[in-house]
Amino acid sequence: MEITTIYAIAAGGIVSVFIFIRCLYLLAPLQSTVSVFVSRHLTYPYCLGRHRFAGPWTRAGVLVHISYLAVNLVCLLLSAPSVSDIGGRAGVLSVVNMTFLFTGPHLSLLADILGVSLHTCRKIHGSMAWMSVLLLAIHVVIALLIGRVAFPLRDAANLIAAIILFFCYQNGAFTSHGPPRAYVSCDGTDDDEKTNEGVEKAAAVQVVLPRPMRLDAGQYVNLWMPTVSLFSWAQTHPYMISSWSRGKQTKLDLYVKAQHGLSATLLDRARAAPSGSVSFSAFVTGPHGITEPVDRYESVLLVASGAGIAAVIPYLKKLIYGHNTSTCRTRRVHLVWQLRTLESAVNSLLKDDTVGQWLRV
Repeated sequence: MEITTIYAIAAGGIVSVFIFIRCLYLLAPLQSTVSVFVSRHLTYPYCLGRHRFAGPWTRAGVLVHISYLAVNLVCLLLSAPSVSDIGGRAGVLSVVNMTFLFTGPHLSLLADILGVSLHTCRKIHGSMAWMSVLLLAIHVVIALLIGRVAFPLRDAANLIAAIILFFCYQNGAFTSHGPPRAYVSCDGTDDDEKTNEGVEKAAAVQVVLPRPMRLDAGQYVNLWMPTVSLFSWAQTHPYMISSWSRGKQTKLDLYVKAQHGLSATLLDRARAAPSGSVSFSAFVTGPHGITEPVDRYESVLLVASGAGIAAVIPYLKKLIYGHNTSTCRTRRVHLVWQLRTLESAVNSLLKDDTVGQWLRV
């Protein structure tokens, strides 16, 4: 490539960047109008409501998935000279789609980089995983049909590999739930079970940070506690932050609902301790997640059930602080909470409301 050609490409690229920035500046006033239009006609309307097997699917979700499938089909079939070439393309496309699945150490970091919620990132991750599996299946089937791949079970190595693969598949090695495990927990005496019947098993966790961390309402952290159990070193767990402060925090208050796995082990270890509390080495990543600007609205409706109050409490504390300091527009807050315990959490919120009994539960 000649030096003049390189200069022309570089100059054209610089001019194109300036033109693109100028176009973004001119289109900025239309952002609000376009956002409202997209939300009204694509994001909020549902093509399929919530179902036990599928859904809910919005118009935007269906459109994005169809476009994603169409792009892969075009790349797979366009100008393909033979079936063998389609099989090769399917393998390459499977690897390309699979690259996104291993971009970050966990989905929380990837969601922060993309600027989307963890729920949206999980949907993207799942869609690309299914596409990778589909393309890989096409690649394998075509390779077997045209006879280029031989896998004779008469060889001892192939037979052992097939047995191991079947064993891993049977024990859930290729599912998101992992291998089957049995969880045994002690709920206390029979009297305690009768007294606490129907009450959610929960534990309060406080993480002391070596350095202050700035967090906002609605965010969460991932905890890695390798000494909790034998296999806890191999997993991290996301927990919602139930504490909030205007500045940086040195302590994080977390609410852990014990169902199974690491959370249940934490609760069991705390119950087994004579003092009712234990401490572990914890490593924190985060904060993760996107906060909602609730202080921009005059009326705010918060709905929670049981342990879901852990995600709502920081928003309430933020709104109460904004009301007490006259730094938010919110005038009315309605909290709907279905619960069987944790009345102390609401009592602490009522104590924070020091100006005019603004919050009523």
